Amino acid sequence: MDAREERGLIIAATCRLNRMSDGTYLVPSQTKAGEVAAYRVNLEAKTCTCLDHTDGGFTCKHYYAASIVHKRDVLPDGTVIETKQMTFTEKKVYKQDWPKYNAAQASEKKRFRVLLHDLCRLLPGRERAGGWIGPKPHQPCDAVFTMAYKVYCGLSARRFTTDLLEAHEMGFLSKPMPGMKATTFAEDPYYTPILKELVSYSARPLRALERDFAIDSSGFGSTKYEKWYDHKYGITRNRCV
Repeated sequence: MDAREERGLIIAATCRLNRMSDGTYLVPSQTKAGEVAAYRVNLEAKTCTCLDHTDGGFTCKHYYAASIVHKRDVLPDGTVIETKQMTFTEKKVYKQDWPKYNAAQASEKKRFRVLLHDLCRLLPGRERAGGWIGPKPHQPCDAVFTMAYKVYCGLSARRFTTDLLEAHEMGFLSKPMPGMKATTFAEDPYYTPILKELVSYSARPLRALERDFAIDSSGFGSTKYEKWYDHKYGITRNRCV
């Protein structure tokens, strides 16, 4: 199969070809900026109105596309098969065990703090850099707990202060700290490899059950959107970057 046959196969699979009353086919042009919207293909005469055939004398991609559609949609006796696309929506209703669901939701935050503290408690301490002057830096176990707990709570740094004070009172933090510390920790590249390692480590209990990973809500977002023109489909698209 040469390049023209391959492109003809793509056209037949992705575009709608119109069969005219005289048996010819109108094949959409793949050049959006071109002056011609479609080319007429005559399968019996093996001709096409595109320049690749009329000027170059080649068997063009439009002819191959029309041939594929003709073999697919026209029976030997001349009967034309008309294909229509229909969409069905199946609604499934799953019975919810509301007592267990409510109990899980009510105790989720409590269990989250315990599991997060257990995940962070064995992180090694951070050594001071040479010539470090000032108070002793916060330990990675406290810093990682603070960052993850803030993302879970979804509060601003100032409003998050109360949750941190309660966490210290319950023994999850070695010393009290303000909520603004969470943003300071998040900007420190020292914690990037630690967080990546903990993501993998925390997923180990489920590796025997799940083989595929799907990105879920992470607490991080972007508000920058970019517009670009899709020449293939002739539409303007938006994407978040």
